[in-house]
Amino acid sequence: MALNKTQLKNSLRSLCDKTAGGFIGFPVTGALAASNFAGAINTYALGITPISTSHLAAKTACTASLISGFSARNIKSLELAITAYVTAMIPGMLPTFTGVPPTSILDFSAIFGSAVQNNVTAEQIISELADIIHAWLRTGRSINVQTGAIINWT
Repeated sequence: MALNKTQLKNSLRSLCDKTAGGFIGFPVTGALAASNFAGAINTYALGITPISTSHLAAKTACTASLISGFSARNIKSLELAITAYVTAMIPGMLPTFTGVPPTSILDFSAIFGSAVQNNVTAEQIISELADIIHAWLRTGRSINVQTGAIINWT
């Protein structure tokens, strides 16, 4: 399997864009919103090669991070939740691989600063979010414990 940016965009559309086919409706609680978003990230991240056995723990970490971050009501909480997902996913690559998370900081500030100023659509925001998440996650890598071979997450 591989990371599929189109699948990520479609999952995010189903959560956020009421004009998109497959829209599931806006969640009635913050916990449901967090769970839905974490589910979209999890479905996308299942494509990471090499595979991890801790995606469920990663989804739980992402959901918990989002729920605790909702009170802040800023984009940083979304960045931190995705980072929490990756951090919790990495141990599941053992014993064959040691996961190495992306080294850059996940940063959505340019998207949302621009959105407010330029009246962009939900579709544009979703597309930019997916582009950034996809590019960022692909910088993660795994090191084979026995051979030292480095595999970029794909």
